Amino acid sequence: MGMIIGMNEGLKLRKDWDLLRELSSGLNPMLLRMQEAWERDNPINKIFASGTLGGYQETFISGGGFGRVMHENGESGVARIHNPKGGFSKTYTSREFFDGFQISRRLIEDGSKSGIKQTAEEFQRAWNGDKVDYHIKALEGGFGSAVYYGDEEDGGSRLKLESADTVDGDPFNPVKNPLFTNAHKTVKWKGSTPVTQSNFFGVGDSSMVGLELGGDDPAQLAKLAYLLSYIFTHMETLYNDNGKRAGVIGKKTVVAPVKPMLRAALSTLMKEQSFKGYGLNPVYDAFEVYETPYLNDNLAFSTSNANPQANGILILDSAWNKANKGIESTQRKALEVDVFEDPYTKDIRYQYRERFDINVAHWQGVAYLNLQEGGSDPWNNPSNLTLIKPVSTIVKPVSISGVVTTEVSA
Repeated sequence: MGMIIGMNEGLKLRKDWDLLRELSSGLNPMLLRMQEAWERDNPINKIFASGTLGGYQETFISGGGFGRVMHENGESGVARIHNPKGGFSKTYTSREFFDGFQISRRLIEDGSKSGIKQTAEEFQRAWNGDKVDYHIKALEGGFGSAVYYGDEEDGGSRLKLESADTVDGDPFNPVKNPLFTNAHKTVKWKGSTPVTQSNFFGVGDSSMVGLELGGDDPAQLAKLAYLLSYIFTHMETLYNDNGKRAGVIGKKTVVAPVKPMLRAALSTLMKEQSFKGYGLNPVYDAFEVYETPYLNDNLAFSTSNANPQANGILILDSAWNKANKGIESTQRKALEVDVFEDPYTKDIRYQYRERFDINVAHWQGVAYLNLQEGGSDPWNNPSNLTLIKPVSTIVKPVSISGVVTTEVSA
């Protein structure tokens, strides 16, 4: 992470170098401070783990690990030597992003510090905002269909998030599963049947009916609590690629769009220990919430900014993702800014360049819950997800109406 600003030595030959140096002495530190503040707190850091790439691309063997390694040994027995099994593989890559802004010669000649400062601030905010938009858009490409960030015909980025596991469990099959699916597989070893697992959920029993928040159902909060509890415990019991428990046992974070009904519901679930008439709250103090308006523009999470209902939410185990090559923002080269003179206009150009991408090998640390009725979009297609029938009465508190005294005689 970070930001590197390089001033071209040729700028010192300009007649207005003293003025330019004075302007840049205030401008460049300002840009660095803006970048540092943004990197400390932004939606990318809240949703994605941070990783680095040491070359153009790197291939990871995704969690093949060891099979059963503990065997009883006789007194004269010789200990076995085990080699790790080869599991699924995933190649991590990066992409280059390139753009910039110019400070006009006129602004420099007039010493317009406010105009120069405004131009630089606006571009810096736009660059980081676009980076967040890119990452959020990629989530929409995690359901099996590619999406585009920007104009497909004009340098748009094709985004399709796939995990390392394959559609049939064969590690040599090149067809990978989407990040969110009800058909994730463990490795299919010779003579074995792979385990099928899910991290893609909807609300319903025989059909996908959704859960309307703020509606007429008085048990809606208890039902939402059960849905979250179901997914939390489901994640804790998942297998890794080798068929052993993955250990997704950290505190979960619910990532949500900014919606009034959903905010009120999640806030209540975090603070209330029970629901009157419906029993105890199984997710009381069991999760954190992160809201971001960037998800309001993503169809997998929100139909429109004006719609008070949310389409879906993410459930993350951030610590597990960081430790196990979960969903991550992978950086190859930190943001670099080259400052040089345009040879034709004599304007000063600030050229931005950064290399990064979004990668994921292990999917177990993230789940998606759709809260709407079924449809034909990749994120609400019932054939691709696991339905959870919400239960309103989860754990009834036990009340003691009287005291029974017993006497024990010797």
